[in-house]
Formats: sequence, C-alpha cells, structure tokens
Amino acid sequence: MNIRTSASIAALVALSLGAATASYAATQRKVSGIITQVEPARMAIQPMHGKTAVTGRLAPGKTVVMVNGHAAQIADLKITYDAKAELGLDDVWISVRADSQ
Repeated sequence: MNIRTSASIAALVALSLGAATASYAATQRKVSGIITQVEPARMAIQPMHGKTAVTGRLAPGKTVVMVNGHAAQIADLKITYDAKAELGLDDVWISVRADSQ
C-alpha cells in the first residue's frame, strides 16, 4: 500500500466517522428554550439566541413529561413554558421537562 492509498483510506474513514457523528447529533439532540407550539401530537421549542425552532412529535407511549418537577401528561404542556427536552432519532420527543412561568 503506498502513501497516497493510505491517505485516501484515512480520509474516507474520517469522513464516514464525521458523517455518522453529525447524523447522530442532528437527529438525537437536547433542546432548551420556550414552548411555542403544542398540540396533542406535536410540540415546538424555540431555543434562545435566535436559533431555529425544533419541532417533534409527542407520543403517549414514548414521551415522558415533567412539569414543575412532577410527572405530568402531554396535555399539561402549555405555550410559553420554559422547557428542556430530548428529541429522539424518529423525531419523537423522548422527554420534556417544563416549568411554568
């Protein structure tokens, strides 16, 4: 194996690892901000500092909701609540921790 081939293989490995990491980070992430939309099946959180709002699905069997430190239901989430949430790989909110104003 010559130097050019080794460099090419190393570059491909780095690109594939970077793409896998970027893909994972882009699809499973933690979001902190204000709830700007909440419906029975969807919720959007607007992060601070002008970043784009993040929207995901709310699934009764998958989404764990806490409001003011207590277990709650999806219906207890309200627009303007401060929220910290984790969005899963299938665009379903895995957990939502919200605090009323």
